[in-house]
Amino acid sequence: MTITKDEYNLWLEDRTTKKILAILKDKKESIVESLAYGQTLYESSSNRTVIQTARAVGTIYGIDQMLNYQPEATDE
Repeated sequence: MTITKDEYNLWLEDRTTKKILAILKDKKESIVESLAYGQTLYESSSNRTVIQTARAVGTIYGIDQMLNYQPEATDE
């Protein structure tokens, strides 16, 4: 399934879309900040540190995929 550039731009202008994108940006900033402050580091458990850090990095990656999405060029 593809989305044309026109469809994508129309979607971007929607008020609800703008709210959702702002929420995602805030969430990403919050997670980045928590990593910077070491909130995923656990002295008592290296396993927990790895899991929590990987989860945070994966969430950041997923949010970035959504925030940086660009429609593919189509022949339409």
